[in-house]
Amino acid sequence: MPDLIRNFTGQEYETVDFRNKVFKLIYHDIFPGKEEELISLLQEQDNENFGLVNERQLLTALKAVVKSVPLADLERIVRYLEKDKLGKLNYMDFIQKICKVSNRNHNPFKSIISRISFFLK
Repeated sequence: MPDLIRNFTGQEYETVDFRNKVFKLIYHDIFPGKEEELISLLQEQDNENFGLVNERQLLTALKAVVKSVPLADLERIVRYLEKDKLGKLNYMDFIQKICKVSNRNHNPFKSIISRISFFLK
């Protein structure tokens, strides 16, 4: 309940700033070295191999890899991500959004994601 009140009153979080802050923390937790682990966890959750997972599946994969972001923040980010009509999230789009927020000029993780997303289409 306190998080809900803070969100509505704007005392702590601004939507875009909060999202970018959490995306950067997630990025720094997974790069370098854990990007393949995250992708494999998401692919395990994706039973139909369409590149889509539900909120719970994405949250499960993120909790396994991301340690610096509080669980409440991860839940909030996942809850407000763009979903399709069936409530599924495109996890490759999610990972690309995380990479865009990063301030790195060269991003090898981004090139890995673009190669994998090509084969999922």
